[in-house]
Amino acid sequence: MTSAWYARVAARTPVNIVLATGIYSVDGIPLFARFRGPGAPIESEDPLIELLLSDITTGIADSGVRAGLVKFACERTPPDAAAHRMAAVVAEVHRQTGVPVVVHCDPFEGNGIALVRLLEKEGVAAGSVVMAHAGDSADLEGLRALADTGCVLGYDRYGITPFAPDEQRTATLAALVRAGHTAQLPPLGDRRALQNTR
Repeated sequence: MTSAWYARVAARTPVNIVLATGIYSVDGIPLFARFRGPGAPIESEDPLIELLLSDITTGIADSGVRAGLVKFACERTPPDAAAHRMAAVVAEVHRQTGVPVVVHCDPFEGNGIALVRLLEKEGVAAGSVVMAHAGDSADLEGLRALADTGCVLGYDRYGITPFAPDEQRTATLAALVRAGHTAQLPPLGDRRALQNTR
């Protein structure tokens, strides 16, 4: 689905749809930027910063639809070199725009706290970080520790039962609400629920 498609949907509904921009760098930095940037063979400003800034300040591709979130991914424990570079990139984009940072974490390995701390070292306050997919975890103590950092927990994959049954998500969500973490549990979506909409 393109950003133009989302714009058409947004025009027909009162729901505020917020798109993210980012680099899905689970398997390393994309080839076009791998050899350019700070510490790379071709030393330069990081080209990823301008790419993501443009999606937020000008619009995604030629759609005119601006992203309202910046995202990166890390499934490594501890975070690898690509995660460190992307943390620096999204932190700079956050500094220049103020948009929240969304992190695709590995909820099963429990690397969320390490990623919040990595972003904090880059100058991003934990309260500006959304830890996507945190709700996949069945580890309530780990979820409470992650919430105690001050980040927002992403309960964003309801209905995607291969990662976690909805009953499990609901049970840990209810426990976090009872523990007082309500401000850190906004409704989020991370699936193609509308793919067959005409």
